[in-house]
Amino acid sequence: MRKMFVEEAKKYHVFPLDASVGARVAAQRPSLTAGLKELVYTRPMTGVPQGDAPFLLNTSYSLAADIIVPQGGTEGMIATSGGRFAGWGFYLIEGKPVFCWNMLDLEWIKWEAPEALMPGRHTVEFDFKYDGLGVGTMKYNNFSGIGKSGTGTLKMDGKVVDTKRMERSSGSGMRASTSARTRSPL
Repeated sequence: MRKMFVEEAKKYHVFPLDASVGARVAAQRPSLTAGLKELVYTRPMTGVPQGDAPFLLNTSYSLAADIIVPQGGTEGMIATSGGRFAGWGFYLIEGKPVFCWNMLDLEWIKWEAPEALMPGRHTVEFDFKYDGLGVGTMKYNNFSGIGKSGTGTLKMDGKVVDTKRMERSSGSGMRASTSARTRSPL
C-alpha cells in the first residue's frame, strides 16, 4: 500500500507532502478590508462577500449601530454574517436589541435587552472580549489560539443591558477585524 501511494504521489507531483494546515488557513488573502481596524457602513448593504466583511472569530470586537426607531416601534436585522450552521446576528425583535451567536448549530447564545427602545435616535452596541490568542498562532501550525471563551456585553445608549460568558467559540476563522460600525436607520 505504501509503495503504491509513493508511486501515485510521484506520478501526480504531490511531494513534498505539506502538513501546514494552520499556516495555510491563516495566510492573508486579497480583501478590500485587509488591515482595517474599523469598518463604517453608512447605508444598507446586502450580499457583502465573506472575504470583505468583518470576521468576528477568534478576536475581540465591537459592533455599534446608530439607529432611528420610528413611532410605533420597529424590528429587523442590523447586521448578520453566517448561515444555518454558524454565524451571528445583531437585530431588533419587538423593539428589543438582540445579539445571537449560532455556535455550529450546537448551541445558540443570545444577549437580549429587557425592554424595547423608545422612538427616536439610539446607539446599540455589542462588545466581545476574547480570551484566546487568536488566529496568529495558526501561522505556526498551532491551533491553541482559536475556539476559546469570551464575554459578550450588549449595550443600549451606552448602558449595559446584558452580559454573558461564552465558554467556547467557533475556531474556523481565517482573519479577523476588530470592529464594525453601521450608521443607518433600521
